[in-house]
Amino acid sequence: MLNPFFQMEPKEQGILWINRNIKLLVLQSVVTQFCFGMLLVVWQPYMLGLGTTFTQLGTIQAVITIFTGVGSLAWGRLSDRYGRKPVHIASMLARMIGILFIYTSSNWTGFLGFGIFIGLSASWSQTNPVTTTIISESVKEEKMNTAISLYSSVGTLIAVIASPLGGYLAAEDSHYLIFISCIVGELVNSLVSQLFLTETLDNEEAKESGFDLRKLLIPERVILPFYLMSILTMFSWRVAFSNLNAILVDSYGLTTVQLGLMSSAFSISWGLTQTPIGVIIDRYPKRQFLVISRIGFLVIVLIYIFFDSFHFFLLAQIVNGVAHSFGIPAFTSMILTRVDKSERATVLAKLSTLPQIVSVPAPIIGGYFYERYGFKILLINRVIFLVISILVILFWISSAEEK
Repeated sequence: MLNPFFQMEPKEQGILWINRNIKLLVLQSVVTQFCFGMLLVVWQPYMLGLGTTFTQLGTIQAVITIFTGVGSLAWGRLSDRYGRKPVHIASMLARMIGILFIYTSSNWTGFLGFGIFIGLSASWSQTNPVTTTIISESVKEEKMNTAISLYSSVGTLIAVIASPLGGYLAAEDSHYLIFISCIVGELVNSLVSQLFLTETLDNEEAKESGFDLRKLLIPERVILPFYLMSILTMFSWRVAFSNLNAILVDSYGLTTVQLGLMSSAFSISWGLTQTPIGVIIDRYPKRQFLVISRIGFLVIVLIYIFFDSFHFFLLAQIVNGVAHSFGIPAFTSMILTRVDKSERATVLAKLSTLPQIVSVPAPIIGGYFYERYGFKILLINRVIFLVISILVILFWISSAEEK
């Protein structure tokens, strides 16, 4: 008897615009990014306003990191075994529970519940391994980057509106409206997925994907440099930028409205460049685009080191958006073309989990050193790690391995 989760329909692998899964996921991205676009710029200042210290904020970030790793690994393996659809829904429900915690809590210990479930959702950003796998399996391989980019860009552009709106609501002490919208949005997305999302993994592929603890714990040799690059990038980012919004308020006096505008600048940049860059990436070797993205990340750090005005911070966010447009689809497609289909979600989850585990102390380290030495010491760390990651790409990752 077929597993009830595997109610598959013929894959619509033609034009992206008529693919039901892609349309559904894009619409879900619109809802999620509108709600969480408001939340993203205000939750750190909100917690600071209730007496949370930078060290405690770093601890909450560390909790998010730990449980994101746990969630990614668990959801990735479960989706390879039992199907993409139920795991996709479960991750959205976990995120909804996380928002319930921040809505009902008034101190940092209560906010730990927010960190646990937001982490477990493994979908704080748009790079959830299960969602990415659904997208890649819903289209032909040569359209993979275009599909991933389309999904990311539409939701990101919605955040252009949502981020300043979130900053405005926070300035008016109306945080509860943001929290309620996130809860309702994820509940609606979960119900819609249950009703309309088409499973992309069939029973035979699932049966072949048995449980092997060693596979979950040991990195695949063919993608070892990708693990190292991910660790270097994530650890240094979490040290330098995991508390960025709080730092910009504390050190530079930015308002939540300005934070919203910065988030909008990032969203506009990423949203407008993601799809055209994705089309370009589909046509050429991917390694060069990874290098471009890391150079973009270096430019961002240099802006924060040498300038201290709001206008330059806006510029940094524009560069950040372009760097993401180059980096995420190139990285994802390079991984997916190097591993078997039955292992894709698991591998993407492991690539998220291992860096998350290594980066657990990073937000606490960042908060500690910021309180004692300031922001620039965190940025210098980021520069060193990014240079090493570029060397890894140039001298360890071969374009010849791309399919």
